[in-house]
Amino acid sequence: YDPIGVRAGQFFIFPTFGVFGVYDDNVFATDDDTKSDFIFNLQPQVAVQSNFSRHALNVRIGSDVAFYVQENNQDYQDFFGVVDGRLDITRNSILSGSVNGGRFHEAPDDPEDEDPEELTEIWRYGGQLSFLQLFNRFNVRVTGRAESTDYTNPGDVDNDDRDEYTYGGALRLG
Repeated sequence: YDPIGVRAGQFFIFPTFGVFGVYDDNVFATDDDTKSDFIFNLQPQVAVQSNFSRHALNVRIGSDVAFYVQENNQDYQDFFGVVDGRLDITRNSILSGSVNGGRFHEAPDDPEDEDPEELTEIWRYGGQLSFLQLFNRFNVRVTGRAESTDYTNPGDVDNDDRDEYTYGGALRLG
């Protein structure tokens, strides 16, 4: 069943909260000298959705916070936010877009991580813009997007060569 949400004027608010416990018998994914630990995760999240007759606006924010019992240097506080919307210019012309951003982390068992003992944070943000034109039974959609990913430099590790910018575009005929 879909949740009904909390009504606030022309919006519905959908709060969620997750609590998880995990046991990992090899936190750093090493062949020898393995370390085990219990991890507790808290995952609060709020989604807000509009209920307009035309147009749309949606917002979603949340986080993932983890606490290690023994390996405290692996604790992390990830968070993200997404805003998307749609503007109905006319009945046959629609402009939509989204922006997103957040801070994430690299798992200690990731093979790209040079020093799993130190936590590498990842900042990622981007956006997308799309225009849809309807012609009776046919339509044309043009989309452009951009995203930036920035890896932090924990300790003596230099991750600047891993930073990236991606751009894309698409044309769709239907």
